[in-house]
Amino acid sequence: SASWTRFAVTAAAIPGILIFAPMIYLVFTALALGMAGIMMALITLSIGVVVLQLQTMAPLPRKSLLSGVMLMASLGFFVAGIVTSGFGASHPQSNSLFYGIDADSGEAFWASADRRPDEWTGQFITAKADRTTLAEVFPLGTRQYLKEQAPAAPLTAPHVELLNDSANGNLRSLRMRVVSTRQAPYISVYVEPEVEVLAATVNGHELKGRNASTANKGEKEWALFYYGALPEGLELTFDLNTTKPVKFKVVDRSYDLPETLISSAKPRPGYLMPLLMPNNGTTLVSKAFVF
Repeated sequence: SASWTRFAVTAAAIPGILIFAPMIYLVFTALALGMAGIMMALITLSIGVVVLQLQTMAPLPRKSLLSGVMLMASLGFFVAGIVTSGFGASHPQSNSLFYGIDADSGEAFWASADRRPDEWTGQFITAKADRTTLAEVFPLGTRQYLKEQAPAAPLTAPHVELLNDSANGNLRSLRMRVVSTRQAPYISVYVEPEVEVLAATVNGHELKGRNASTANKGEKEWALFYYGALPEGLELTFDLNTTKPVKFKVVDRSYDLPETLISSAKPRPGYLMPLLMPNNGTTLVSKAFVF
């Protein structure tokens, strides 16, 4: 009978709804609106499990009525979501703050990826802060951040020791040891733009594949990002297509903010939480070397 058919279709749709509804929420929590396409795919699949049920519920004369009711219901939920949305202890707003210092110039700064300072970041960055790139610590970066001048914390800079320097025609080979003197676990090494890197090794391991060199790729920059650096640092070798002095920039990053600068700051309010981004809550120190 029609009633048993509706019951069977409804029962068959329930497992799909129970699976997809929490999955959509968790995907949104993890990926946010930046990955809305994935959420829409899940929503489309979830709607698919109730298509037969809707056809059974709405014979031809009532299809337009059912569509209208569902449209009004969706609009009602949309408006209710806007009215009841907001930030609080259970739904905190994210913010970002990190610290950088250029050991060559001695200049230090606070930086944030936020659009504007909030109650907590406003202790370090003013509303008049400039938005600019941070070439001091991100030589290849194009993203702009809020930037505010800051006191220079007593942090030691990365150190590079030249172990060997040899030349053969237009080919120059360098071997060096890069150390974070403050034992930061993340080290970045940037080679001066326009210098062609033919080959490179890290701790005796040859870099292979498309990221090993800039030769025959038309690229103008080369950089190494090394995670989990040991106290003794890392040993690098470069084969360079140049005989001129080459400038290297080294940036180390620790996953904390200078205690001497934040100890007197008010704690982050309950309705705010740290933004999930690699640089948030970190300290970066850069220094240039020429060999």
